[in-house]
Amino acid sequence: MRPAPHIADLAEERREREDRVPVGDTRPARFLGLPYALALALGVVAYLLALNIGSWRGFVWAAAVVGPTWGIAMFATAADPYGIEVVLTSLRAKLPILDRRRWGGPSLSPLPARAARAPRRPAVHGH
Repeated sequence: MRPAPHIADLAEERREREDRVPVGDTRPARFLGLPYALALALGVVAYLLALNIGSWRGFVWAAAVVGPTWGIAMFATAADPYGIEVVLTSLRAKLPILDRRRWGGPSLSPLPARAARAPRRPAVHGH
């Protein structure tokens, strides 16, 4: 008769069996080799080029601009699929901060980091 397994051995066996996550489950979804967010952005650029230029020339311009960009982006995201997410997140955080001069610093806070300058009054000549 075999001795009963120790509880720690059973826990280790269960951890080995259940705590594995396939690498494919952790990667972002892709469309033709690019993460969806980047593929969508390039698709919008291609659509706008084709729509604004029109005819077959629009399609040629869209392919000439988006095609090489798509290829470069495929190689760039092959090694780090989350790199584009980092860039897009930083852009989403930085683009709303276009009034840093008004508030005295790059912040979305309504409280200024330094006192705002008084608006300049036009110089009155002859007085």
